[in-house]
Amino acid sequence: MEVDLTPDQCERRRAEILAAVDTAKASLAAGKGRVITEDSMRQLANEVKQRGRARLAAGQQTPSY
Repeated sequence: MEVDLTPDQCERRRAEILAAVDTAKASLAAGKGRVITEDSMRQLANEVKQRGRARLAAGQQTPSY
């Protein structure tokens, strides 16, 4: 998909991207976020699966009266 941008639009978009990168770097420097590695993604996927399974199990439990 090709988008025609004016030079001003292109420079504005570039500045937005650089600002987002700076924000992300500052967030990581502050200890927020995750370092992305193959192992960390595996761990994240397992955590998400466990939370999903726990939610599913909690929703499927029949109330005991």
